[in-house]
Amino acid sequence: MSGPFETEADARRASLYETSGRDEDQGPIMANTFALAKALEGVDLGEYDKRIVSWLACYEPAMVTAICGLIERARQLEPEPGKLAEVRQVLAAFDWEFDDRQYALEHIERIVTGGDQ
Repeated sequence: MSGPFETEADARRASLYETSGRDEDQGPIMANTFALAKALEGVDLGEYDKRIVSWLACYEPAMVTAICGLIERARQLEPEPGKLAEVRQVLAAFDWEFDDRQYALEHIERIVTGGDQ
């Protein structure tokens, strides 16, 4: 269900509402709620966050499927192992009591963005 989706029809075909066979007990809002809960599994939600998720569940299944797909694909992004090791090295060498925090942040940003070191 994670896409990427080229068209609304692609997202609609992948939606839980469409793939569930439109069970009488599971209307589009219930299917959307389940899809959002699955995509956000493990994410801490505040009360306002929960209100927004409930609000999103009321939209058409294709839109909710696209949003869930974006969340799922974003979760799959991982930093390159080499870059992660470089960031860890900077942090390990950093003396939090005396070193310039801004310098460390700029150094990490250069690692992440691929800028000169």
